[in-house]
Amino acid sequence: ALRWRLMVAKASGKANLTTVLLASWICPGAGHLLLGQRFRAALNCVAVGGLFWLGLALHAYFVFPSTPGETFALFKFLGALASGGHYFVAYILQLGMGDLDVFRAALTNEIGNTCLYTAGILNVLVLVDAWDLHSGRKK
Repeated sequence: ALRWRLMVAKASGKANLTTVLLASWICPGAGHLLLGQRFRAALNCVAVGGLFWLGLALHAYFVFPSTPGETFALFKFLGALASGGHYFVAYILQLGMGDLDVFRAALTNEIGNTCLYTAGILNVLVLVDAWDLHSGRKK
């Protein structure tokens, strides 16, 4: 049933707001695609995904709220989690995890972490944009 809802918009021509926001969080740009905004969908997908995976390529690492010695660990966790489906794929593949001292020793890890958290923040902005489009405040 959920699959059908994602694929077919309501008779009014608009998808359900919850469906749009959930789809947009899981796969950045999917909410825009449901709203008929193909260019924005592609741009958001490439921007968020590119930043996220570039961050991991530059030795970014994931922290969890219980990570010892990490300042603002909860906010870093939420920033990475905001990337949606990318976070879960990386988690399943165990990317960005392991001995944090190895990641911290890499020269590019700060830039990588910045890319990783920026991807999450950008995805939140993508959600807000999809919400605005759905509500008619934006065209």
